[in-house]
Amino acid sequence: MNNLILIYLLINFLQNFTFFHIVSRVLNDKPNIKLQLILSSFNVIIAIIYLNIPPIIGSYMFRILTYCILTIIFFKGKYLPKIALALVIIVNTLCIETMVVATFSLALQVSMCTIMTFGNLFLYSQIITSGICVLLTLIILKLVPEDCWTLSRDNDHKNIIFLALQSICIVSILASSTVYTVSHFIYEEIIQQLIQGVSWLFVEYVGVFMLIGFETLERHKKVLSEELFIKNFYKNILHDKCELIMQINCTTDEIIECRVKNKVNSRAVGKSYTEVISAIICNQMHPDDRANTLIVSDINYMIKEFDNQVTKYNFEYRLAGRRNSLYKWFNVDVCMTRNFELNQITAVLVVENIQKEKDLLFKSERDALSELYNKATTQHLIQKYLHESGILFMIDLDHFKTLNDNLGHAMGDKAIKDISGELTSIFKDTDIIGRVGGDEFMVFVRNPSNKFDLQAIAKELSQRVKKTYCINDEAVTISASIGIVYANNDITDFKVLYDLADKAMYMSKAKGKNTFTVYNRNG
Repeated sequence: MNNLILIYLLINFLQNFTFFHIVSRVLNDKPNIKLQLILSSFNVIIAIIYLNIPPIIGSYMFRILTYCILTIIFFKGKYLPKIALALVIIVNTLCIETMVVATFSLALQVSMCTIMTFGNLFLYSQIITSGICVLLTLIILKLVPEDCWTLSRDNDHKNIIFLALQSICIVSILASSTVYTVSHFIYEEIIQQLIQGVSWLFVEYVGVFMLIGFETLERHKKVLSEELFIKNFYKNILHDKCELIMQINCTTDEIIECRVKNKVNSRAVGKSYTEVISAIICNQMHPDDRANTLIVSDINYMIKEFDNQVTKYNFEYRLAGRRNSLYKWFNVDVCMTRNFELNQITAVLVVENIQKEKDLLFKSERDALSELYNKATTQHLIQKYLHESGILFMIDLDHFKTLNDNLGHAMGDKAIKDISGELTSIFKDTDIIGRVGGDEFMVFVRNPSNKFDLQAIAKELSQRVKKTYCINDEAVTISASIGIVYANNDITDFKVLYDLADKAMYMSKAKGKNTFTVYNRNG
């Protein structure tokens, strides 16, 4: 008997400890193990008193009040969730006790009154009841995610409904507890008690998990709503910024969605992407950009890149408006993904007008007067392409200071512009042409072909730069002293190449100006 009491008190202690642990989690109260131990020990004392009180409604009410008072006093939070939590352990205990006592009665073929009044049988029933409560509590602790414990804490409306459900359950079980005073074995009443215990326990846990489930759904709904808001917010920003956004099915070559300046273009949806992009390239794109754009915008190129684990890339092109021939720069970001359910590759093309950026870049790289590359950009580009074969022209104007002094700076500016025009007409767009000083220019011919006639180009340059400028009766003729040097694998630094061309240029000055000198390493 004494051993049974010790076992019961130990299990009852565990039941209370796990219960108060759940209370701490739900109320989001900082876990206080010392407090939980004290409250569990106090409830063990209450359990000893309960062992000596007949199982009547008064004894059950005493236990209910004890749990409610302890939870309200020693835990922080609103009253409704605290009372609801206190009633959870009461409902658990009452339902399981009802089931255990009815099961014992059926198994031993004795009345439930005998179970509740006979010392050892009553202790066994209480040990099993507390043990099942501990087991269920541990299962709940395991099943319910950490972030779900506090979900229902602040929802007063749902807590009131849950409290009402618990109250009905307690009243129903207490009302039927009068059968424990019946000393006869009545099979129907025992079965009724067993069914009632199972039913109310089922309802209790359905209520608990529905309460958590509904709150979880509401939380997810709120999170999804916020994510959708943020997504649409940034999507609208993207749409406002972009000229065009096009989503295409790479598998079928079909346009899925198309927005032009944040307006849906329904006429493009369903059309062949290849036909649409080909028409734009042929009719509106700058001739120099067509070949590359045809390659990188092709469906097969996208699929090939995606198969090579490339999901993002970009390219640029110049496009003219339909109403004018003015070309503007655009950047296209291509993003690709695979839809495994539909077994298709989807690409999104985001087209952005970057003309302002190009204008700023042009201004930062160019000399304002000549519109050629400035000194820093010229040096940087020549250094960048120095690994290629090339020829550097150093061009220094003769008598430019005299022109400025005698005819004025306005005439000097005109001369700079005239010479810049001559340089851009003589050399190719791929060559690097820059103004590196007030009267000094530099040209780096990249990868000259076998047909490139250095002597002929140098003579033409000398002839076209030589010009006479007049104001009234005063005239000044300017010309160019040119130094030329071949770039080869031995020269890897711009400064070395520059110094050689500078030497050749001063040789031309020494010859009497208005001529060119090709630097000869052999002297």
